[in-house]
Amino acid sequence: MSVQQITAKDIAGWDSLQDIADSFAKRGLKPRPNLGESNELVLQLADDEFVVLVNAGPGETATDFKPDNRSRHTNLVATNDFEEFTFLTRMRSWEGQQHGRIKHQKISFTKEQFTSDSGEKNTVLKKLNSIEYGSSAAIYDTLYDTQQVVKEFYEEFEELRTNLVQEVSGIPDNRGDAKQRYVQVILDRMIFLYFIQEKRLLDRNPNYLHEQPGDVVDDGEDRYENFYRPLFFDYLAEDKQNPDFGSLPYLNGGLFAKNLVEEEFPDAKLGESTEETNELFDDVLDFLSGWNWNVDERLDIVDPKNLSPAILGHIFEQTVNQKEMGAYYTPEEITGFMSRRTIHPYLLDQLNDAVKAEYDEIDDVFGFSEVEATDGEAAVADGGTMTQQAATENVETKHVETLYHDILKEAHVLDPAVGSGAFLLAAQDVLVDIYIQCIEYFQQLEAEGKGWELDSDTRDELEEINNGQAGAPLYAKRTAILNNLYGVDIDDGAVEICKLRLWLSMVANIQDEPSEVEPLPNIDFNIRSGDSLIGFESTEVAVDGQKLLITELLKEDLEEYRESIETYRNAEKDISHLRGELENLHDEMQAQLNEWFADLPDTKVEDDISKPEELREIISASNRSVKLKLKFSDQIDDDLDQKLNDLGFRTWKKAANLEVGNRDAMAGKPEEIFEIVPADQLARSFVERGLLKEDIDQIDPFHWVMEFPDAYDAIGDNERGDASDGFDVVLENPPYVRIESVDELQRDIYKDLHDTATGRCDLYVPFIERSFELLTQEGHSSFITSNQFMNTEYGESLREALPQKYGLEQIYDFTGYSPFDEVTIYSTILFGSRHVGTDINCVSVRSQEAVEEVVSTSFNWDERDDIVEFTLPVDTLGSDRWLILTENERAAREKILDRSDTTLGDEELFTVGSPLKSGQNTTLQADIISEEPEGYTIENSRISGTVNPGIWKRIITPDYVNRWNVSTPKEVTFFPYNSVNEEYELINEDTFESEYPTSYELLKEYKEKLLGRKDSRRTWKQLGRPWYSLARIGSPAYFEETKVVTDIVVNKPHFCIDTNGYLFSTGFIHGITPQKTDPYYLTGLLNTQSIFSYLKPICPPKNSGYMKMEVEQLKAAPVYLPEIQETLCADLRRVLDEHEGEYEELAQSIRTQGIERLGSFSEETNTVAANMLRVVSKKIIEEYDSLSDDDVRQLEILNNQLAAAIFGLDEEEQDALSRI
Repeated sequence: MSVQQITAKDIAGWDSLQDIADSFAKRGLKPRPNLGESNELVLQLADDEFVVLVNAGPGETATDFKPDNRSRHTNLVATNDFEEFTFLTRMRSWEGQQHGRIKHQKISFTKEQFTSDSGEKNTVLKKLNSIEYGSSAAIYDTLYDTQQVVKEFYEEFEELRTNLVQEVSGIPDNRGDAKQRYVQVILDRMIFLYFIQEKRLLDRNPNYLHEQPGDVVDDGEDRYENFYRPLFFDYLAEDKQNPDFGSLPYLNGGLFAKNLVEEEFPDAKLGESTEETNELFDDVLDFLSGWNWNVDERLDIVDPKNLSPAILGHIFEQTVNQKEMGAYYTPEEITGFMSRRTIHPYLLDQLNDAVKAEYDEIDDVFGFSEVEATDGEAAVADGGTMTQQAATENVETKHVETLYHDILKEAHVLDPAVGSGAFLLAAQDVLVDIYIQCIEYFQQLEAEGKGWELDSDTRDELEEINNGQAGAPLYAKRTAILNNLYGVDIDDGAVEICKLRLWLSMVANIQDEPSEVEPLPNIDFNIRSGDSLIGFESTEVAVDGQKLLITELLKEDLEEYRESIETYRNAEKDISHLRGELENLHDEMQAQLNEWFADLPDTKVEDDISKPEELREIISASNRSVKLKLKFSDQIDDDLDQKLNDLGFRTWKKAANLEVGNRDAMAGKPEEIFEIVPADQLARSFVERGLLKEDIDQIDPFHWVMEFPDAYDAIGDNERGDASDGFDVVLENPPYVRIESVDELQRDIYKDLHDTATGRCDLYVPFIERSFELLTQEGHSSFITSNQFMNTEYGESLREALPQKYGLEQIYDFTGYSPFDEVTIYSTILFGSRHVGTDINCVSVRSQEAVEEVVSTSFNWDERDDIVEFTLPVDTLGSDRWLILTENERAAREKILDRSDTTLGDEELFTVGSPLKSGQNTTLQADIISEEPEGYTIENSRISGTVNPGIWKRIITPDYVNRWNVSTPKEVTFFPYNSVNEEYELINEDTFESEYPTSYELLKEYKEKLLGRKDSRRTWKQLGRPWYSLARIGSPAYFEETKVVTDIVVNKPHFCIDTNGYLFSTGFIHGITPQKTDPYYLTGLLNTQSIFSYLKPICPPKNSGYMKMEVEQLKAAPVYLPEIQETLCADLRRVLDEHEGEYEELAQSIRTQGIERLGSFSEETNTVAANMLRVVSKKIIEEYDSLSDDDVRQLEILNNQLAAAIFGLDEEEQDALSRI
């Protein structure tokens, strides 16, 4: 039965549970009348999933009916009068996890919405009609989707924030960064206060921020100076009270202490005048008051104007994650999955080792493996978050205590590219589930009179929790934030947002009595600003040629610093003073560490120079010798070579190097060098040197051993078992930024410090290397990153290191599909440790629908063909290109290669590439507007006129490439060359002007722009090139002979023949000119599934299953070289004609019966198959316009089967290739 749409009229008529059931019957849901209570009606949603319709009684609310049955996750509750309806869903546990907190989601709507013109009804209807029998995912994915509120709040928030930045006074206009930071911290504070206002923590008044300023400040006075400033810095940041401000909590936490911008600019404020300031704060309050503020983390309410800390976190992701910084929001399902799959194994490994057990899951520790949890929910003492508990006799108490005290509280979790904190929030969620499960287990033991089983440390901690002001959930979160979570980001704003999100995560658990609120944790030294890639990541340093330990050289300072951080974290007053002392101590150690860092022998910086005084300045500023390097455009002649040698240079054909110390004779004579070296012969002159003080000041190294002393065992009285420097868990979505786009100094240092930072790599490559360096020997890590490193040249070093050095354990490859919302990132998730294993588990996700299934089901997908899971031996993956394929898929590809004679890379047989490059397409390429007897009328954004086709050639672009044939191009490129002796020769300018005057005049206007084109950092003018020449031209072999061409970006084979000698540009089209191979046969072979499946795994993926075939990959295409026999082809053409309209049946019979199905021939099987493939291909190409689409489709199927016969592929191998 096909499903139907639920309508507004249906909902307007809901007056009974049966009415509701009838509507959902349209969506295929099946009533189960024998289930449920008298006020309930149960509908079956899937085989093991039910929705319970509930009619609430008088005085009852929807939240009285939170579902607690593990197969009935969702209730739809109608009020007694059937005027309001509420979905309540018990949130799905991750991967069947039974330990941890139980949470619910809620969405409400009224009957009135469906009898009015409100636009909200369309949103609700869309959500309801996403529910369908057999698909429980819609309940979680669509019904409770929060994209609407995130989008609306973000847009309004961004507009407000942008406007406020323009209104900041007290900060110079040239410090826009400081203005943005100032506005962000003001808004952070106001948003945080709005949440705690909802908790009635501000003088127990839910309208405090709107009413209290008027009670404290007289009309016409500055509300910031007289209310907000003292509120922030005196009464919330310090433990002070003022009756005029009412009863307030002491929050501390750094959020309400002056930040660095406020300390640098003490007069900073919103607005120039009192009136402007007051109006701007009114604007902030007006904006915030337009939203509903939900602070119950156990009940995630979905509403068009509802905000929760979690939703606000998603909004803050938008404010931080920017494409230009290579930062992208990682979906919550992915951060949660990665956090669990990384933290749980680490904790279990440590626990099993400590207690000599063999727990496989965290659930096992709490007895869930031996007994199904009860349906009841045991509440913790403060009435907060719930967990399930198995019977205590099924649990080893000492094991839980070991987990809690010795492992959980000592685990250090790091995100070195923390952004707005998505991974740390996910890690916190995982850790807090275990913290609370432990605490509630201990409480259950006490409730059963078994408290005597607990160690004294546990009893003391329970007493602290029970007697404290926070309760277990807040205690657990505070402990996790202070003890476990660490983050670094180069963006100061991201660091502030991350800290705010962690503080916001605690709001829901703060009690309603202001005087009993515990201060927020001071996390300024957990979440730090810095460049994760530059600085000492280990305790070892070279001093005067000796390897020494930083922890010994700075032992007393580091111990004092660690102890001071601990004091600061727990301080309840004098926060700014303590932080100032810490920063002073930090800066003293930083100076010493920087000095050692500057002396690293392998760190080199390159400075381009063109004058002797520049060289002199560099030499005098350097503590070590520098190397002057000269690169010449042409080979150095004998005379210059002798002069350079006389000055001490070492010379090569086109290069010369000279090492100069600041005390060498040449140090004072740089003029001599520049006098003998003609400037016009130099391609580049530069100095290679070590780091200078100004370099260190600019890069501001981030020294991990100092910044996070808790993570290094040798510092202070750290009690982390065996010496284990670094972090136990690293979670990361590293930045996707090309290394060329960063500052040149940074780039040089990145490449010197990180073995994997080679070529034109993205920064995620050295980030992964650095992350493994920061991992303890027993640590676990996971990354979601681009999968481009698997195929690119720059990824070679990382490919070699991951399985052989870093202990890669699992790969989730999303192939050519993106798991990110609204951005196209081709990703892979990598899990690893420091222990190299024997096998790597692989999951290949091969469609966008599969990606959505994997993500939406929290990686608990049902079996399907486009999600393939398999294991590879670790030695399968090395520095060569990675192929994430099954054994059968690999074998089928290898068979194609084995059965081939050569590849397209054979330069004696094929000319492959796309060499033409104008250097300025906006001027030198144009559309053909019309064709006249005297030439083309052309036009682009710069030129327009009728030109001679002799120097304007038609050019193939992707618009004209069809599968099998090329359409006549309607675009041309300027091409002032003649073909001479198999080479192209530029016409001289006199010929250009005299024979092509119109083109000459059109282009001469842009002569200076054309001379400004660059090649290897130098302009056409500097290189002495003719202004009208092109950047690259190739040779006639690429263009003028019959050739095969293809789009570069394809999602299926797209090869065709060009017999007209059209040109094509680099970056869009590749051409293949066969020297000896029949072009019809070659086109047909390349258009088969066999070759496409061979190429697909080695080509960089693009959006929606497309791939990019660079020349390197195209040259790897295997080619079988048959003898094309015209007589045999004629016979096979007759066979083909006999099967007209039945080509698919012929293909099927070849698949099952073999190539003999074509007839009895004396030639070998693959020769017959290849000649038949040539016949079929020629028919398609020459008769394309007269063939029906179905004929072409059937002939392509036949060609696919002929290729399989050529390569000897059986049905299983063909099926394996089709799945790639």
